[in-house]
Amino acid sequence: MPLQQVLIPSHTTIATAYFPEAGFVSITRDQPSGRVEIGLIGREGLIGDSLILLGDARSPHNHFVQMAAGHMLSIAVAVLRADVEQRPALRRVLHRSIQAQFVQTAQTAFANAAATDRGRVRTLIVRG
Repeated sequence: MPLQQVLIPSHTTIATAYFPEAGFVSITRDQPSGRVEIGLIGREGLIGDSLILLGDARSPHNHFVQMAAGHMLSIAVAVLRADVEQRPALRRVLHRSIQAQFVQTAQTAFANAAATDRGRVRTLIVRG
């Protein structure tokens, strides 16, 4: 995937979920004052999983390739939902991934609220 390619634009129906194999995807919220990064997903995650598995079809956030553009695996949402329904072990693993994403988002919010610009950069480098 090319750098900066939008995988899931905000407020659009999610048709495909993505598994990054290199680099990471940034989750952002655009506001009149600018763009705020609220999460990152790398090789450990699935882009679009929480919305798909929790019964929603749209995201209020943008998801785009942020660093080290590379190869991603993809799966149609309908296929993923069917597989999750038939395989409880897969559902459990993906739900754990969603929980990890929630924890990371909370940590990112805390770091953004509590740190200086230099501290935020350090947090991103360490997490990277």
